[in-house]
Amino acid sequence: MSWLQKNTVRYITDWPPNSPDLNPIEHVWHLLKLRLCLYERKHA
Repeated sequence: MSWLQKNTVRYITDWPPNSPDLNPIEHVWHLLKLRLCLYERKHA
């Protein structure tokens, strides 16, 4: 048994491998989108 398997919280192994909750960049994109919504759009 690997160190990770012995020392990981059990519920993490039940999550799907592509879970956005485990992907930190998804949280960064969310924050970026929120910040961009604060700016007014200029019409061309």
